[in-house]
Amino acid sequence: ECEKAFPNFTFAKIDIEDQSGLAEEFQVRSVPATMILRNSVVVCMETGALTQSVLTELLEQASQLDVSQLPR
Repeated sequence: ECEKAFPNFTFAKIDIEDQSGLAEEFQVRSVPATMILRNSVVVCMETGALTQSVLTELLEQASQLDVSQLPR
């Protein structure tokens, strides 16, 4: 549902056993982990299973960020 509600976001599921370099780069220590990036900057990282409503709220907050204020 979130993919339809937030078409400007790209959603991906990554197996950290197959992509251990990504897990290390983003310091993923437990799974599941949900990360939201804007302009290649992690603006949110939550571990554990998220409900639909929590994920929706996080995406809404991330979509309202002023990306010009993020580091490049």
